[in-house]
Amino acid sequence: MARYGESGYMGAWSYVWLEILYCIPVIGWIFLIIHCFTSSNENRMHFARSFFAKLVLAIIIMAITALVLYLTVGRQYFEHQVEVDRALRDYTDQYNEITRQFTERIQNIFR
Repeated sequence: MARYGESGYMGAWSYVWLEILYCIPVIGWIFLIIHCFTSSNENRMHFARSFFAKLVLAIIIMAITALVLYLTVGRQYFEHQVEVDRALRDYTDQYNEITRQFTERIQNIFR
């Protein structure tokens, strides 16, 4: 019988710590890729590959969800935002005109 850690046997805590390691941005992803392709422990390699597959699947699902949300809700939001920007620009122009007229009246009073 092979000893612990040689042929691929891993304890439950090994999986927990590997999962925590793989969730760390950049550093964990580097370890994930290394363990996917060059791990001497067969169970660790299979676990890394399954984690990588779940990560890719999650990214694809999030991208599809973001695209669907943009196509359904996002366009309405951006069209509404354009209308708000136009209204704000008009309001600002009116405010500037009123301020200019007020300034002219005050200057006429003190001349």
